[in-house]
Amino acid sequence: MGRIGEGPVKAGTETEYKIMVGEADFYRFMREMEEDGRFAQSRTLNLNYYYDDDRHTLHEGDVTLRVRRRGPTLKLELKTPHDAPVPTGGVQGLGKRTGAPSPERLSAAHSRERLSAAPDPERRAELSVPITEMPLSFDVKGSPFEALLPHVGRVSLRGQLVTDRIAFVMAAPEDDGDPGARRAPGLEVAFDVSYYLGAVDHEIEVEFHGSRAEEARLLAERYAGCAVGHVGAGAAPRMGKRDRLFRRLTEMAGYPPH
Repeated sequence: MGRIGEGPVKAGTETEYKIMVGEADFYRFMREMEEDGRFAQSRTLNLNYYYDDDRHTLHEGDVTLRVRRRGPTLKLELKTPHDAPVPTGGVQGLGKRTGAPSPERLSAAHSRERLSAAPDPERRAELSVPITEMPLSFDVKGSPFEALLPHVGRVSLRGQLVTDRIAFVMAAPEDDGDPGARRAPGLEVAFDVSYYLGAVDHEIEVEFHGSRAEEARLLAERYAGCAVGHVGAGAAPRMGKRDRLFRRLTEMAGYPPH
């Protein structure tokens, strides 16, 4: 295919907790949310397609490059760490201002905080651009993310992860932020069942905005009390969806996870 992602790169800000729980606790907590009349409920199916080169350079650098399909919509998404170390010979300059796309192509500076019961948040930059075709492979050079990934060449589809998400959303109070701005959810609790390479797991994400921070923290602490490890022996307790998929790939290839 030709140059991928011709549209403007979009950005935003998210702050969320992510907790893996067992199936029984997952549905118990979901029933509690269904009984809470303050939340509007929705259901979406997210199809996530993850890309990397043959050396898994992006994964080793804690970088996510994926296409997300939601209904008829396709988006190419890049998530990079702000401060995480980059492996030798791997992705250089990630999350830094130098070499980043120009301000004209970005709608805002974007960061993502993933929090857990642990005190230290993980900050990530997240960018997305609409695309019209689903690629099996493409060259990062010539893509909208070329400046952020100057040492990455051709990447290929490595795996698919399907997430069935049921979300419970509470609107932000009117006094949160600029009343003329587009309203962000004050609190969103998403229950994700993910399917990938023969594995199934259950994750709760608690995203919050403004004055809902304390309520979100209390929910996350309660869920974290039932936290479990991830699919695969020795998996780390805060492993994200991309990490779980690539660990599964490694296990299927017969190599010990690392």
